[in-house]
Amino acid sequence: MTTFSLGDLVISLRGRDTRTIYMVLGQDAKGRICVSDGRYHPLQKPKAKNPKHLKKVRTEVLNAGGAPMQNENIKAAIKQFRKTETFTLISGGKNVESGHY
Repeated sequence: MTTFSLGDLVISLRGRDTRTIYMVLGQDAKGRICVSDGRYHPLQKPKAKNPKHLKKVRTEVLNAGGAPMQNENIKAAIKQFRKTETFTLISGGKNVESGHY
């Protein structure tokens, strides 16, 4: 099982938000992972996702040095990731889709 830590970038694998990139904010009492994209789900209203429905795509240390996490920083980190990374979704051993995030 994958462990998630503060600042990791993850991609949603299930739900209406499939292929959406989020930043991990923590874990709630029910074991769900609280994530934010800085826009539709800001820090003030994070989305709770089942950890089975998330895939870690990059370990990101956004708040290194004690700087406070902000929505603008989350959006910038996700935007930078989209510019530089590509993806391959695999289902049943077959390459289903490829491209940029």
